[in-house]
Amino acid sequence: MMDMLNRNVAAKIIALIVAIILWFFVMNEQNPAIDSNITVPLEVQNAADGYVVNRTVETVKLKIRGPRSLFAMATERDFKAYVDLNGATEGKHSMKIQTSLPQGFEVVTVSPESAIFEIDKIVQKDVSVEIAFSGALESGATIGKVVPAFEKVRIEGPSNAIHEVAKVVGYLNLSGRDSDFNVAVPVVAVNNDGKEVSDVQITPAVVKVDVSVVKGLYKKYVDIKPNVKDDLAANYVLHGVRLNPVKIDIYGDQRVVDTLEVVYTEPISLADVKGLTKKQIKLQLPIGITVINDVIQVEIDVAEKK
Repeated sequence: MMDMLNRNVAAKIIALIVAIILWFFVMNEQNPAIDSNITVPLEVQNAADGYVVNRTVETVKLKIRGPRSLFAMATERDFKAYVDLNGATEGKHSMKIQTSLPQGFEVVTVSPESAIFEIDKIVQKDVSVEIAFSGALESGATIGKVVPAFEKVRIEGPSNAIHEVAKVVGYLNLSGRDSDFNVAVPVVAVNNDGKEVSDVQITPAVVKVDVSVVKGLYKKYVDIKPNVKDDLAANYVLHGVRLNPVKIDIYGDQRVVDTLEVVYTEPISLADVKGLTKKQIKLQLPIGITVINDVIQVEIDVAEKK
């Protein structure tokens, strides 16, 4: 009797194993594992407040493997690629791209496998406002005084961008003007070469400017000369000083204007110059003489003595 029971139990176990194998075989035939390629946005997690994050990768290609039935129920939003910036410090970092998938799926490949991230601190700085003019006033008229509502504005952005800003400029067209006026002027941040610096927020972004226009002044086109102080460090030599512009229109009473052939800059210190350096320098104008823009760019070239 016991032998028969033992034989029945063994037969039942063998039958169960065969049934399970057959079930897996049938399920695999009916619901096979397949691969699928999808593209997902690269998410950034745990970025620190007060910093801006720039990256080389925006999207990631994933090759995913899983049962066909699960793919039928999933959407691309269920598959995620991300980097975790927790603890990352300021500077450049190569970060491994991680993935998050629904249960039942596996990652075959991730492309790219890593991405370069640059973390930069957001800083603020107060910068002087300069009004630059284009166009010409009506004949016989000239600019008397220019008064922006704000002498300085605040700029904010990544430290690399803020350090590049030389000044904030508002561009004002004078064409057709022949009397006093005021106008709201948008301002932009520019570098020493006059090129706009991106990723910089300016507050306020628009500055009101009051402009007085005077008539009956005499105009003359004269040279600009640098007024260079003798304070260059002893172990350096001065190779040159270049001005931009090198000539300018001056305005005033004809008796005063006729006596002038040149105007000078304010004293230019060389004490802090250690290489090729650009500075914004005001002009030193005689009493009664005006110009449209009294700030010019000076490029100073010095080098260490050999």
